[in-house]
Amino acid sequence: VTLNLLIAVVLDNFSNSKKEEGVTVTDDDIAAFAVAWSKVDPRATGFIPVTRVATLIKLAPPPLGVRGSKISRLGLLRFQKNLNLKVESNYMHYQDVLQAVTARAMGINIEQLPIQVQTVLEVGKVRKRLTAEKRLKEQRASGSNVGDPDAVHLEITHGMAGVDGEELDLAHLCAVERIQAAFRGRQARRRAKEAAEAAAAARARQKAEIVLGHVQELMRSVEEDQRRRCAG
Repeated sequence: VTLNLLIAVVLDNFSNSKKEEGVTVTDDDIAAFAVAWSKVDPRATGFIPVTRVATLIKLAPPPLGVRGSKISRLGLLRFQKNLNLKVESNYMHYQDVLQAVTARAMGINIEQLPIQVQTVLEVGKVRKRLTAEKRLKEQRASGSNVGDPDAVHLEITHGMAGVDGEELDLAHLCAVERIQAAFRGRQARRRAKEAAEAAAAARARQKAEIVLGHVQELMRSVEEDQRRRCAG
C-alpha cells in the first residue's frame, strides 16, 4: 500500500516531461528487486546489514539497481547518496530500501512531497519494520528455532548517529566504511611488508651465521695444519 501510494503521488504530480521519458516502476521491477533482495537475505528475515546495501544495488536490475551496467565505485556511492536513506540502525528493512530505490528511479525527493504524504510513507515503513523486528524477537524468545542450524539471530541495534549526534545517511556511512577499509588494507599491507622484511632479515642473519661457521671451521683447519707442520 505504501509503495502504491508513492507511485500514485508521482503519477499525479510528476511533470509531463518525466512521464514522457517513461520514468516509472512496474510490478515486474519490484519482483526483480525482491529476487535480488532474497540473494542478500536468503533466510527472508526482511533485514540486511547496512553494509550489504551496495551489494543489493549491484544485484538488482535497473531501474531499481545497476545490474548489467558498468558503474564505478564513485558512481555506486552517488547512487547510494541519491537514495537519501537515513541510517539509525545497523540493519536496513526491505520496505525502507524499496521505497528509497523507487523514489530515486522516479526522480522523487520524498522530503519535498506534502507533509501528509511523507507522514503516511514514514508510518508505513516504521510499522512494517517494527512488525518484522517483533516477529524475529518472538521467534527467538519462544525458542522455536533452537537447534536449527539455519536459524538467524539478528542483533539489531538502534540509535546510530555521527560523532556530534547528527543523522547518518547511507552514502556517508558507506564512504566512512570505504575509508576504514582502505585504512585497514593499508595497515595490513604495512604489517605484511614488515613481516616480509623481518623474515628476509632473519634469513640473512641465518645465512651469515652459516657462512661465519664455515669460515671459522676453515680457519681452525688451517691452524691445525700449521701446528702439525711446526710439530713435524
